[in-house]
Amino acid sequence: LSYPPFRLMWVISFVAFIGASIQSTAAAWLSVYVRGSAMEVALVQSSMYFSMLVMALLAGMLADMFERRHIIVTALAFMSIVAAGMGLLAISGGISPSLIIILTLLFGVGATVITPALQATLPDLVPRDHISSSVTLDSIAVSSARAIGPGIAWLAINVVGTGYAI
Repeated sequence: LSYPPFRLMWVISFVAFIGASIQSTAAAWLSVYVRGSAMEVALVQSSMYFSMLVMALLAGMLADMFERRHIIVTALAFMSIVAAGMGLLAISGGISPSLIIILTLLFGVGATVITPALQATLPDLVPRDHISSSVTLDSIAVSSARAIGPGIAWLAINVVGTGYAI
């Protein structure tokens, strides 16, 4: 974290990963709240990762073909808009199980597109002899966010409600 550009990217990534984990947890809880079906929860969780399975190669190609900073900013903005839309629909009562699945799938598309762009940016931010350390720190951010995010989601859901937590 001694290189300012890497440190900035790492902090932004860490916050974004926590946000994605909160959104995923809150979307699953919302599907329980809306219908209460275990199948709905499974479909919501699967829809995010289905997009990753289907689009991983395309996302890698995009990261190689276009300016990575633009991909990262665009994907983060897209994910924010999708999450805000889901939250507003949940707050207004206009959300349905199929909308939760579709919006979670779209959120997963953003997550899929951003991942290779972030990973391919690491060598541009640190010297070659520090790449393995930066990859390790990046992995720590992802793993920590996956551990922290659901706890924050639970707290947010209980304090402000599911729609606002998303």
